[in-house]
Amino acid sequence: MNSTVADPDSDYDEVLGGVLVANSRVVAEINDVATPVLIGRDPVCHVVLDDRRVSGVHLELTPTGRGVRVRDRSRNGVAYNGTDISEFRGEKYLRGRCTIRCGAAKVEFYAAETTTRVIRESSEPTYPLVGEAKGMRDVFARIRKIAPLELTTLITGETGTGKELAARAIHLASPRAKRTFYALNCGAIPEALAESILFGHKRGAFTGAVDNTISPFLVADGGTLLLDEIGELPRPVQVKLLRVLEERVVQAVGSNEARPFDVRVLAATRRDLDLRVGFDGDDDDREQILRSDLFFRIAQVRLEMPPLRHRTSDIRILVDHFATELGRNVRITEDGLQLLERYDWPGNIRELKNVVTVAIAFTTDGDVVDFTPHIREMPGKPRRAMKTFVEMERQYLEDLERNCAGNQSEMSRISALARGTLRDRLRKYGLAE
Repeated sequence: MNSTVADPDSDYDEVLGGVLVANSRVVAEINDVATPVLIGRDPVCHVVLDDRRVSGVHLELTPTGRGVRVRDRSRNGVAYNGTDISEFRGEKYLRGRCTIRCGAAKVEFYAAETTTRVIRESSEPTYPLVGEAKGMRDVFARIRKIAPLELTTLITGETGTGKELAARAIHLASPRAKRTFYALNCGAIPEALAESILFGHKRGAFTGAVDNTISPFLVADGGTLLLDEIGELPRPVQVKLLRVLEERVVQAVGSNEARPFDVRVLAATRRDLDLRVGFDGDDDDREQILRSDLFFRIAQVRLEMPPLRHRTSDIRILVDHFATELGRNVRITEDGLQLLERYDWPGNIRELKNVVTVAIAFTTDGDVVDFTPHIREMPGKPRRAMKTFVEMERQYLEDLERNCAGNQSEMSRISALARGTLRDRLRKYGLAE
């Protein structure tokens, strides 16, 4: 049976999966929309290929109603029956047998003979993190170890580094993947309503309680609950939250009924909680300090998300990812990518995505994207002091010439450059006749 590209169609309750075969044995089954099969060099991948030409996360395969969706996440492309998948800009769907080549490795794909019925949400979950830098490889490896555990995990990192995406990745790679993932922003909870929002309330429990509300612990029952920005949670409610986490039951405000729940709890913060932990009876007046007993309860396992300035090699991958999501036919030049790599990105990935989205929105199809004005318009965002080698060399020679009053013998001695080489460099920059 020849493999084909399935025609686009409406949403499906049934998906078409398959298996991957290498060296005459099945190396992966593709049958779960919540956990795409990843192929690459990184240990986080389901199929690990020992080939330097293969990217960390090279290829992603996800079962859908149209067939197995193929996403090329590599830098050097993937061959599909002799055709480069990257030529199909965006997505490709497989419904039959074919050979997929990554670097020198070949993997056979065989479509499943039957479909799998799944419960669909508003969109198909996909592996939400993108990156190949060492910092992200460490994150992927950590997630792979953390996901099967039921331990409470604290995810830390600067604003915009993808903490919620990391939480979703943990959820999608866990046994709870097909159940609810619910994120609660603790930083947006008014202190007066914190207990009600966290634990729910009964109608009439207090002034303004006109309806019953359900606790996020019950909304996410069976799944995963993310307590985002937990470092901002008002301290008076922290004791009750700790009791809920310990006893695994929650009681709504105004109710006498304690209801049990089964939830994997994750927490996230942009703050350094190690410096903000207070012990019982501590009179430290630091604002919104976190109780030590709650801190140690939520930080059974930790995951640190690296800032974008520490993984600038991922900028190109991220830009391509965002551009593909937007589905626009625009061109991104090497100069444009280098400009983005020189910026410090204090807002991290969130800021990069905003700049790319806005710049592409202002670009006509077929034209080159100009990122310059959109970076300059970012208020209060410092640029990283980075110069090219050419800029640094020219500056060095200008300073050297000025300090030596144009004496080339002295310049040669100080710089350890031969006189002929020195003269060639000076001519290159118009500093000598």
